[in-house]
Amino acid sequence: MISLICLTALWFFGWQKPRIRPTPRAVQARAAVELTRLSGLFFVLTVIIAFATNADTLIIAHALGLSAVAGYVVPAKLLSQLGQLVVLVNVPLWPANGEALAHGQVDWVRRTTRRMTVLSVLAEAYR
Repeated sequence: MISLICLTALWFFGWQKPRIRPTPRAVQARAAVELTRLSGLFFVLTVIIAFATNADTLIIAHALGLSAVAGYVVPAKLLSQLGQLVVLVNVPLWPANGEALAHGQVDWVRRTTRRMTVLSVLAEAYR
C-alpha cells in the first residue's frame, strides 16, 4: 500500500504537476511542530478509544472468568456495529466543526454537537 502511495506521488509530482512539487524550503518548522503536536493528540485519543472499546472482555474475564466471556462476546460484537454506525456519522463532522470554529460560528457548532449527541444517545439506547 505504501509503495502504491509513493508511486502515485512520484507520478503526480514528477510528471503530472511538477510545478507544485513540495520542496524542503517550503517547510515551516513552526507549522510542522504544531501539526506533530496535534497528530500526537489524535494518536493518544485513538489509543484510548481502542482500549476503551476492548476493555469490557478483560473486565468480564477478570470478574467472572473466561467462560463468561464467550457468552458475552458474540452478542457484543453484533451490537457494536450500531456503535460503529454512530461513529461513521459523527466523525465527518469534525472538520466541519473546525472550520465553523475558525469562522467564529460557535453557535452552529454547539447546536450541531447537541443534535448529534442526542441522536447518538437515542441510537445507542435503541440498540
